[in-house]
Amino acid sequence: MPSTQACTSFFEKPATPTAAEFEALVDHAKARGVIVFEGMRNVYDPGMARVAELLPQIGPVRLVSFGQSQYSARYDLVLAGETPNIFDPALAGGALFDLGVYPLSAIVHLFGAPTSVTGSTVTIATGADGAGAAVLTYPGLVGQVSFSKIGVSHRPNEIQGEWGTIEIDEITAPREIALSLRARGGAPASHTADRIEGVENNMVYEVQRFAALVRGEADATPDQQRTLAVLRAVEAIRGAGG
Repeated sequence: MPSTQACTSFFEKPATPTAAEFEALVDHAKARGVIVFEGMRNVYDPGMARVAELLPQIGPVRLVSFGQSQYSARYDLVLAGETPNIFDPALAGGALFDLGVYPLSAIVHLFGAPTSVTGSTVTIATGADGAGAAVLTYPGLVGQVSFSKIGVSHRPNEIQGEWGTIEIDEITAPREIALSLRARGGAPASHTADRIEGVENNMVYEVQRFAALVRGEADATPDQQRTLAVLRAVEAIRGAGG
């Protein structure tokens, strides 16, 4: 296993523009006994771990709706005729790469790779996508994802099961998590809310995971497979057109 002195690679999200590029990096790293890792902060957050713990309580999950929309001040530059890097398609700019990967990663982290993905994006003046949405299909489950850098949304994220619903405030850093269970089997309906105590900068958790991988305390394969599944979903959305 690699030591803390070994040469390793830590990429901020998304790790690469394409799945093929990331697969090549993984093969390259394995051949040299080092770690390649994508820093996707929300999947390592304790709030996401709490969501995973609650899932069995809501029964078979049927519908997931996650989103991340945050207006970028640099869109004003686009409106003025400029091409800032965050909206430059030549630099893998756009809402999908910058924000859409958060809800995509959360769904893949919780439910695995989808069987199919389709979506559509809104193309802005630079040629990059400014907003979009996608549908991820699983056996017995549908996931909805939305993302935007040219608008704002304050709606919660939601996981609907046959027995109840989990509501999440921020998909990038889950802190307020509500569990609502319907009356069933003689048990009354209930509603509980968790407040997750986490550090202000939740990139700490991805760094801790990376350190554990470098020390040989865990296997990087699940992390890398999640990244690949997300990148394949991104390619499917981009390939579906706008």
